[in-house]
Amino acid sequence: MAHSRRKKLAAAAVLALTWSFIATGAAHASLAVSRCTNFTPHANLSHCDLAGSNLAGKNLSRANLSGANLSTANLTGTNLVRATLASANATSANFANAALRSALMTQGNFTGANFARADLKSASLKNANLTDTELAHADLALGNLTHTDLTSANLVHSDLAHADLYGANLSDASLADSIFYGATLNLANLRGADFTGANLWAVSLAGAMLMNADFADADLSYVSSGRIVGSPSALPSNWKLQLGYLIGPNADLAAANLAGADLDAYDLHHADLAGADLAAADVAGAANFTSAYLVDATLTGADFAGANFSTEFAGAILSGTDFSYGDFANANLSGAMIDGSNLTYANLSGADLAGAALDGNFTGADFVGAVFSGTTSLGGDFTGANLASANLTGEELNGNFTDANLSDANFTGVGNEPGALLCNCLGEIADFTGANLSDANLSNLSFSQVSFMGANLSGANVAHSYFYAPHCLGGSDCPGGSLLVGADFTGTDLLGASFSALPWAAATLGSNTWSDTTCPDGTNSDADGLTCVNNGA
Repeated sequence: MAHSRRKKLAAAAVLALTWSFIATGAAHASLAVSRCTNFTPHANLSHCDLAGSNLAGKNLSRANLSGANLSTANLTGTNLVRATLASANATSANFANAALRSALMTQGNFTGANFARADLKSASLKNANLTDTELAHADLALGNLTHTDLTSANLVHSDLAHADLYGANLSDASLADSIFYGATLNLANLRGADFTGANLWAVSLAGAMLMNADFADADLSYVSSGRIVGSPSALPSNWKLQLGYLIGPNADLAAANLAGADLDAYDLHHADLAGADLAAADVAGAANFTSAYLVDATLTGADFAGANFSTEFAGAILSGTDFSYGDFANANLSGAMIDGSNLTYANLSGADLAGAALDGNFTGADFVGAVFSGTTSLGGDFTGANLASANLTGEELNGNFTDANLSDANFTGVGNEPGALLCNCLGEIADFTGANLSDANLSNLSFSQVSFMGANLSGANVAHSYFYAPHCLGGSDCPGGSLLVGADFTGTDLLGASFSALPWAAATLGSNTWSDTTCPDGTNSDADGLTCVNNGA
């Protein structure tokens, strides 16, 4: 009897426990169903199966949908601001006009989804799959799309300003008329992408893959590049690809390595080439550098013959460069190193040469209106150059100025020391043969072995200047003085000038022109037999 009772009690206990488990499971199932139907702000919908659900217009701001199944769901106009959709499956879901500002969508699968006109500003789509996604007119500005797969996505008229697309895959994507202002596309795959008419202002494309990408009519102003892989099928007018750089007007080529590049006839106006290496580059053929920025650029050995350089060259290194016939009108060359360069017949009118070092071939160059204040040295060949009205105050002159136009030039304080020495006695060249020095200010200077043969000194102020030979012990082996044979002294002021009477040091005069000349002793040549030879000269 007792044994039978124990069996009945045990059976009852098992039955009770079974019903308890069934009841608990039913409660948990009920809770799960309730959670996955709670479509309110901050709702926890993680890992819920919402495939095909109609959530259009719902307010799910800050909701947690991580890992949820939203495939083919209707979320048209849904508020998902700051919602979490990380690792969600939303293939073919409809997010048209949805608000997804600052949403977290990393590693989500959105293949074939519709985000037309959706607000995705500042959303994070890092490592997400948006293959074949519709994003026309979507706002993705400031978004994080690093390593995002946007293969064949439609982003026509979308806004990606300042978005980070580092390493993103945009191959065969439609991006016509989209905005990428300030976006990062470094190492992005843009193979076959259509950027027709897109705004790519200040975009970074370093290391991007551009095979067959179409940039026709796109705005590439201020684009930075380098290490570009492949060639686009089309670029905007005046843009070219070379050595891995996109090169054109307004391009950002700061610190670019373009050594040896062939930039013949390129348009680089307003381009930023600060610190760029253009050594041995070929920029001949009327390349346009108008208003380009080349501060601290290296141009050693480059060929710029015929280039237009109305631009910024402050601190640039131009050593050994061919700038013949180049146009530097109004260029800023302050502090530039122009050592051994060829600027024959170059236009330097109005150029700022303050603090620059000029020592090259300037034959026939135009310096009218150029600023020379503080130029560290002015040497080289200036044969036939036009330096009319040049202010050479305090400059160190060692050049060849044969047949140069120096009319109305100011030589006050030329040289490195008081006494202002212009000398050819130590191998420097200071030659003014045939030069036009009419109305020039040559007062209070010292000329040693300098040639003024056939020079036009009419109207010049040569008062208190000294023409002599270097100091020596005398004798036939001692160099002679300066040459002034055939010089025109019409109207010249020679008051107080010294031509040195010592045989070995005297300046050489010949059949000079003396008319209304103020002789060194203060008399007038017209009253001295049309000469000053006996009146201090």
